[in-house]
Amino acid sequence: MRYALKPLLIALLSVAPVISVADEMQFGAISIIESEGELIHLDEPAATLFVADPTIASVQVISNRTVFVLAHEVGKTTLFALDEQEEVMFEREVVVQKSLQHLQRDLSSETGG
Repeated sequence: MRYALKPLLIALLSVAPVISVADEMQFGAISIIESEGELIHLDEPAATLFVADPTIASVQVISNRTVFVLAHEVGKTTLFALDEQEEVMFEREVVVQKSLQHLQRDLSSETGG
């Protein structure tokens, strides 16, 4: 029974995700692989930096113009930067995806292949 799931999982992986990385980049999303990070440079200094859902990703402030976004688990959140007047100066969706290598490894270990 467990081997019967392998073709189904392979078929699902071949069509996921529905929104491509190219589509996300077109709309300005930051796409990060789970457990990896991305260094973001801002055009202007920020007073406050945060993500809407810290279970998906977290931020480490390097300077008032540079932030490191670390992906924790698959999902979507939003990165915000506020200026001194608490006005939004930067807002970008962060999309965390599982790497294809991790998915293949997990599938192999589950099916014994």
